[in-house]
Amino acid sequence: MLAGQSSKPVNKYAALRVMNRVASHQPNVVSICQNELETLITDGNRSVASLAISTLLKTCNEDSVQKLLKQIANYLPDLGIDFRIEIIQSTQLLYQRIPKKAITLLKFLTDCLKEDGNIKFREAVVDTIMLITPSHRESALMILAEHIEDCEHPHIQTKIINFLAEQGPKATNPSVYIRFIYNRINLERSVIRAAAVSALAAFANGVPTLKRSVLQLLRKCLDDSDDEVRERAYFYIVLIEQSLPAEQSVLGEELSITAESDNELEELRDFVFDPSQNIDVDALE
Repeated sequence: MLAGQSSKPVNKYAALRVMNRVASHQPNVVSICQNELETLITDGNRSVASLAISTLLKTCNEDSVQKLLKQIANYLPDLGIDFRIEIIQSTQLLYQRIPKKAITLLKFLTDCLKEDGNIKFREAVVDTIMLITPSHRESALMILAEHIEDCEHPHIQTKIINFLAEQGPKATNPSVYIRFIYNRINLERSVIRAAAVSALAAFANGVPTLKRSVLQLLRKCLDDSDDEVRERAYFYIVLIEQSLPAEQSVLGEELSITAESDNELEELRDFVFDPSQNIDVDALE
């Protein structure tokens, strides 16, 4: 740490870079320099300050997390984009070390989404929130769902919608996310509308109580101006309706998917909604 106390920024930076790498694998070893690292947060050289912050995130203890995140929030806007992204990525290690502080971390990440519009930075924040989701599903999913209302980047919107399709049906009250997704069909460009159609279908497949209401929403997408959106909507309606009584059909006699057995239909639904399953695609075809 002596080099880190040098008056030359290049020496401080070099020392901190080494400590930062060590902290990624052995945070307890670097934690003995906690006090010295805290003094470097206010260093006049922004590169040194950002590395000190990143290292502290990897080594701080549970009691100092909230104080540290508050300090970071004050300095983050003054840092370069690469350093801001590195700091956000360091918060992933913080969560893995101290999962009890997930709610505090989620609040910090939510504020980051509001303050910085850079697409790479926002994607790093979204990725970190997704990492936290399994342990705090309700809070994390709501943050992401609300963000697609304000996000201007189609890539991030689509990423969030696909994630909601994967995690939303597992939530305590999955119906709350339907509105956020369906709003995208009414307001966004075709690539996002198509993703939203697939997400709605995932909810219909994963939550039996929502199946009928989601089918009605998908029915409205059959008149969309884009071919991809219309065809996805039709395909999912037909696929999902195979599991409903005939009198509950939305398309009625228009159903066009046929199968020799219920098992084949089940395999098809499994393949579409959970491609990770080990399915004999040749036999399915």
